[in-house]
Amino acid sequence: MHIAATGQMNPALYDFVDYTQQHDPHETFDDIVDQKIFKFKYRQNADDFATYNRRQQRMRDRFLERAERRDPALEQDLTELFEADQRDNSWATLANSPGEYR
Repeated sequence: MHIAATGQMNPALYDFVDYTQQHDPHETFDDIVDQKIFKFKYRQNADDFATYNRRQQRMRDRFLERAERRDPALEQDLTELFEADQRDNSWATLANSPGEYR
């Protein structure tokens, strides 16, 4: 938090160059998504402390609102889901029925 507050790590201060773009001058959607993820991941360094905290609080509040409005009929028991996945997608299943493996 101290380093972010100093402003030294603000991504706007740096020019990030992608060395893999030598032969491909246009941006792909992956690059755009990666840039958005980078901005989100390091937003604490790009924003002032008050803005960052306000946005974090908004993100938490919206998450809690969505969690409260979830339809209980759509919820799955995660334990059962993980057990079924472990059983259905195991090496033993592949060895016993290679044609049916998904």
